[in-house]
Amino acid sequence: MLSKSCQKKIVQVIEKIKPKRIAVTMPEGMKMDLKEIAQLIEYNNCEVVLIVEPCFGACDLRDWEAQLLDCDLLLHLGHSDFGLKTMVPTEYIEVFSDYSPFQQVKNNLKKLEKYKKIALCSTVQHILELEKIKDFLEQNKKIVFVPKSKKAKYDGQVLGCDASGPETINSNIDCVLFVGGGLFHAFQILEKTTIPVLTIGPDKKEITDITGKRELILKRKIIKQKKFEYSKTIGLLVSFKRGQLKKNIFEIKKKLEGQGKEVYILAMDYISKEKILGIDAEVLVNTACPRIEEDNIFDVPVINLEDIIFQQQKQK
Repeated sequence: MLSKSCQKKIVQVIEKIKPKRIAVTMPEGMKMDLKEIAQLIEYNNCEVVLIVEPCFGACDLRDWEAQLLDCDLLLHLGHSDFGLKTMVPTEYIEVFSDYSPFQQVKNNLKKLEKYKKIALCSTVQHILELEKIKDFLEQNKKIVFVPKSKKAKYDGQVLGCDASGPETINSNIDCVLFVGGGLFHAFQILEKTTIPVLTIGPDKKEITDITGKRELILKRKIIKQKKFEYSKTIGLLVSFKRGQLKKNIFEIKKKLEGQGKEVYILAMDYISKEKILGIDAEVLVNTACPRIEEDNIFDVPVINLEDIIFQQQKQK
């Protein structure tokens, strides 16, 4: 069920902007609320279009589709704004979790006893909890940082594609404590830092140290880099999503061809295995969401463009 605070935000936006037709996008985990959202919008005398294409973040707005359907407002639920210019007025309806990690942190304080300087990070769903945790840790003689990432709206917030906050202060802290469910965002922090990464969230009973998984992530990247090095035919993955699109794609193609590769630009919106069936590529070079390379949805290795550049710089 959609929270009362979320319902209130939607109504406030409608009253402020007074749109006639609203397009709605949201992540997969919220789609059970679609019917309720549509009813709420129609109750407030607006037409509504529910855009049900998969939505992976604020990089995936669907404002072009909203414009195509003559909508004068796009409601984007579940993510925070990271600065994309939109074709129609867009309002971000952030959804905050009822889960509070405070008691878990309090009960697991001993697991943090060897760390003096701690960085706190989270997703937007739990971002409001960080200040309370910070105060508690400081009362227990910890030095606490809540670093801001480049693309994120809030201090301490990390995105699936951006953990630049903890990465920037990596040398000045002893560990990162990430608050959130799953490991998707925590793995991004793990990849971008060299210090211990600990997690706590609604799906965890205690603070968990995931630092040991860093070596596996790095080994996988090295293997993919070697496969790229020996490959002859490359599929260059390009997404039409405006928050993921790299416009210098033909320059990238020339650079890869300069390494003796045969390169095909494979452009699509939602990137999936089925769309490139029959295309004979030994390796896929990804220029879209950097987390695609972790999904293992393709039959051939996927390597991020940034990892190839890193490899070349390392060899010089």
